[in-house]
Amino acid sequence: GRYPPIIYHISVIFAYLAGLEVYDSIYFLVFFFAIIGVLVMYFIIRNLNKNIAIISLPLTILIFSYPLSIGFTWGHWPSLVSQFFLIVFFWCMMMIDLDKFYIPTALIFTSIVLTHTSEAIFGLIFLALFFIIKLISKNLNKIDIKNVFIAFAIAFVISLHYLIIFRYTWARTETYSFMIEPTWKGNPGFYILDFGILTIFILTGIIFALFKLKNMHTSLVLAFAMLIGGHLNYIGFGLRSFQTRFFWPIYLSVFFGFGVYMLLKFIVRKWNIAYSLAIFVVLTGLLTGLIKIPLIPQYSKLTSQGLMDIYHWSALQLL
Repeated sequence: GRYPPIIYHISVIFAYLAGLEVYDSIYFLVFFFAIIGVLVMYFIIRNLNKNIAIISLPLTILIFSYPLSIGFTWGHWPSLVSQFFLIVFFWCMMMIDLDKFYIPTALIFTSIVLTHTSEAIFGLIFLALFFIIKLISKNLNKIDIKNVFIAFAIAFVISLHYLIIFRYTWARTETYSFMIEPTWKGNPGFYILDFGILTIFILTGIIFALFKLKNMHTSLVLAFAMLIGGHLNYIGFGLRSFQTRFFWPIYLSVFFGFGVYMLLKFIVRKWNIAYSLAIFVVLTGLLTGLIKIPLIPQYSKLTSQGLMDIYHWSALQLL
């Protein structure tokens, strides 16, 4: 009863709607939201540059590669679904200039809190960085601050019932304490160098992004925020920080695409979208394993039946 409710609610609703067993519907929804999250991220990056978005897209395949795939097979489902809502939250903040943007923003942030509450912390890290960049670029205004305040006020009111439960359960059993945890003990964690050769292009993208500090796009801000969030295990966030890395291929894809694009622009001055599509095809072949090159991580087929099957489900029903 203390767990955030949304993933259970949508799984039961979808099970009734589709005529599936709940243990099948919840598995389907976790994969569904992950894929939709990739598409939302594509449109966020596309707002920066269409070519970068196309080049970035193949990297997201790696969310289904081992060890990242343990997020699906080892039951980190609430975190994955909440991170989908986190990506949509980034998209909402990109639309901060739209009229009444605070309404969808409030609903999405509420969804984060009520799906896996810890992801709300990473949303706040992004928001802080987002406002710092706007302040540096002198684009921060009172209306933006007011609308964000309204959005969070609405989210707080909607989430209040569960936040009271959270306060007297999770907040007491998982209190914060400073701890340096470089590796995820007992789990096959994912680390930045696990991108292999692709790490070079991600780091290149980070360097180029720093030159856009005064006019940094939302896609780059969120990538920096989630890169920082994924390393908070060095100050005590442990498990929660490692969980954000399940979607690093999505969050950091903009750095990868930006790095590849900017390096090739030094060679090809007049860029054509056909070049981006050609790179997309080649990268897709590499990352899906159709073309095998050492030190490049690739999609790996999920062979585990995971945590839930009909036998476990039947056992739970007997309890």
